[in-house]
Amino acid sequence: MKDRPTAIQLLQMEIKLSHRVYNISNDAPLNYREFTEVVKKIVPGMQIELQRGHRPQHRLSAYMDNTRIREEVRYRPEYTIERAITAYIDGLRRHPE
Repeated sequence: MKDRPTAIQLLQMEIKLSHRVYNISNDAPLNYREFTEVVKKIVPGMQIELQRGHRPQHRLSAYMDNTRIREEVRYRPEYTIERAITAYIDGLRRHPE
């Protein structure tokens, strides 16, 4: 959450981008199963069940990879995935509406 403004600013300032879509994520590629494991570690008792998507590109092993944004605009996240998820969940708890 907190790294997104920096990433978006870097993309907007770039004169020519090679792609239309960029992932804003952790430096290490992370698949959805690994992401849910981090959430479960931060929120004990959290029940998350991933379901297979309806099309081939919607798969449980898909990775959230930020290689494009790192290479094209030199984006480097300040938050680890654990720190980012913790900050997001803390925000939800403070503002549950």
